[in-house]
Order: sequence, then C-alpha cells, then structure tokens
Amino acid sequence: MPDYKVALIVLYDLENRFLLQHRTKDARLLADHWAFFGGGLKTEETPLEALGREAMEELGHKIENPQLVLEQVFREGRTEGYMYVYVEQFTKDKSLLRLNEGQGWGWYKESELNGLKMIPRDKQIISLISEYLKNAYLK
Repeated sequence: MPDYKVALIVLYDLENRFLLQHRTKDARLLADHWAFFGGGLKTEETPLEALGREAMEELGHKIENPQLVLEQVFREGRTEGYMYVYVEQFTKDKSLLRLNEGQGWGWYKESELNGLKMIPRDKQIISLISEYLKNAYLK
C-alpha cells in the first residue's frame, strides 16, 4: 500500500446534490479542477481522524455519521496514494459551512457534472455514490 494516504468527504444534501470544491490553480494535485474536500493523513492518524480534521479545516464542518464507501489506490501525475472516500448526508443550514480552502464550491447533481472540469475518476466516484445512495434508500 502506498505511503501517501488521503481521506475524502463527499457531503450530499436532501436533493442528492454533492458538495464539490473548485481547487486553486496552484494546488499540488488537481489544480483548477472540481474535486472532493479532504486531504492527507498525518503520521499515526486514522482515516476517520483525518476526515474529521480536514472537514473542520476546509468547511468548518464537524462530521457526524460518515460512511466509508470506497478505498482504492490512485495515481495523479507523479503522486501515487491510497484514498478513503466517505459520504455523509448534510441536513443542516448550509450557511453554517465555510469555504476555507479552494477558489469556489457548489452543490451539484450527478447530471450537472459534465460542465465541470473534473477528472474521470472523480466522476466515477460520484456515480458509485449515487448508486450507493439509491440502494441505501431501498433498504
């Protein structure tokens, strides 16, 4: 397993729209792309601990009930790593969230992603999460 590990949070609202971050033009990875909130694990930090820290740093959001939906190796440019992707429904007042990292953000339905500059892998992750949510609602 690669040494570089990241924990990512995909918040979704009651309309099944996903919160995405427009990364800055000088970001180390995925510069000027729309992507997920989250970041690298610090030494001896669990994925869930990193997720909580990153959600607070980047959004001012205290995670409550994140569900792990995907783990996988990734390669982005020269960086190889391992990602943990969590989802959590956001039902609170959206004005409580604060964009503390990136150049923008927005809530998007899966059908609205084609106009955004995103890597194919992240679009696939959104599709996977959409299927996960459909199946979760059927239970």
